[in-house]
Amino acid sequence: MLKGVHLKNFKSFKMADISDLKNLNIIWGRNNTGKSAILQAILFMKQSIATEAMEYIQPIDFNSFDNLIFKHDKSNVMNLRFDFGLSNKEVEALSSYAI
Repeated sequence: MLKGVHLKNFKSFKMADISDLKNLNIIWGRNNTGKSAILQAILFMKQSIATEAMEYIQPIDFNSFDNLIFKHDKSNVMNLRFDFGLSNKEVEALSSYAI
């Protein structure tokens, strides 16, 4: 389960740390404050690790890298980090794939 989203120089965020996410989260705020950017970051991560299942999902089109980077400044270093929490059962299932 997704536990945290940490964005640096992504779209409207110079820095954003969203942690302690739960099963249900509500994102609210005024217009143009970055609510959609948070969801786009999660979708960006998802399509970056695409599988065959992604054939049925319309990919996000950011048009260009300039639209992703904070203030459209390519000298900014963009960093996206996603924290996940796994149950004991999920950890055991993943450990069976260990090499």
